[in-house]
Amino acid sequence: MHAMNFALIFIFSFFAYLLLFHAKELLNSQLGQATLTGVALFWLFRGVIQLPLFGYGQPRSLFFFGVFLIGAGLHAFPILVLF
Repeated sequence: MHAMNFALIFIFSFFAYLLLFHAKELLNSQLGQATLTGVALFWLFRGVIQLPLFGYGQPRSLFFFGVFLIGAGLHAFPILVLF
């Protein structure tokens, strides 16, 4: 379990690096747009599975559900604006 957590920390840090320092390249290339779409879909999926896995009535679960949907929207927004 710890190995997976460390791997996820690395991949999320890498995505953050791409978004912060290579935003123009992400928006101006098909590979970058596909990456943004994939990350947005990841956070959308994570938000959708949050409630069934961790409880519909749990305040903490609802908070994380909102955070994940906001993350999906932030990643999807540049792609939606381009189209």
